[in-house]
Amino acid sequence: MEYWLWDNFSLLTQINGHTSPYATGVEALDNDALQILFGIKYRLPKDAIWQVSFTEDIGGITVPDFTVHTGIVFFLKNRHLRDNLA
Repeated sequence: MEYWLWDNFSLLTQINGHTSPYATGVEALDNDALQILFGIKYRLPKDAIWQVSFTEDIGGITVPDFTVHTGIVFFLKNRHLRDNLA
């Protein structure tokens, strides 16, 4: 889910979950997983978006304890950036 606070700043939240594709008898591979992500998107000058997020496991042992993500997206066409973001 994304919520725009201003034209150049939004808050992100996402829940990821999956069942294990394995049946090995090894608990670390067989368990299901659940993660939650919190992040922000910030509009930079020159048709670019900077995104940063933090993901934490909230169930299961088959996923990393936490992850940190950052990235920059550049747009080739000069459009309103908010319309290009999913």
